[in-house]
Amino acid sequence: MESIASNKTSFHFLLLAVLALTSQLAVQPNVAQKQNESPRIEKKAGDEVLVLPRHLNDSIRTQFPGFRVPAARDHTGLWESDTEEGNLPFAVWGDFNGDGRTDVALILLGDKEWTFVIFHQTDSGYVAAHNGGARTDTADALVQSPQILSLKLIPRGKTYTYSGSRKLRYTFKTDAIEFSASEQFLSLWHWKDGKYETIEFGD
Repeated sequence: MESIASNKTSFHFLLLAVLALTSQLAVQPNVAQKQNESPRIEKKAGDEVLVLPRHLNDSIRTQFPGFRVPAARDHTGLWESDTEEGNLPFAVWGDFNGDGRTDVALILLGDKEWTFVIFHQTDSGYVAAHNGGARTDTADALVQSPQILSLKLIPRGKTYTYSGSRKLRYTFKTDAIEFSASEQFLSLWHWKDGKYETIEFGD
């Protein structure tokens, strides 16, 4: 009789433990995904290395197979001479769509091609809100080396000044992006009315 009661008690505690563990496993991924994640830059062997949130790395692998985040070996040309500490010319992040989450813009590298992607952070991970690029090995390629490309953050509310044939000033309601390619082109990307609007400069 005591043995039966003891077995029932043991089974009861085992059941409670399993239910508690199952509950934790069910809730934990959602909690992790709902956190506002942000990239960071670390120093490794004298090089600055971009460390992306795991959910963003997962999105890059699934949404852009064949492309990768630039590594230390890709810091050549203008990327090598861009030595401003805490700055990587192929990555920038901020709240681009004004929802309070950190979004990330990246230049990803493929086999003789590149793509510029803006990832929006959501409750369940990251989605590509924009992407576009080109090959570098064609005779008429405007960009023959991705190392001439550069991304810079334009903080929300800070005046951006363009000094071309005439001086122009812009102020944006959300964090915005300056996307340029040496002296080839320069454009500003900002969120307006639920989509990205671009301002192109030709001179």
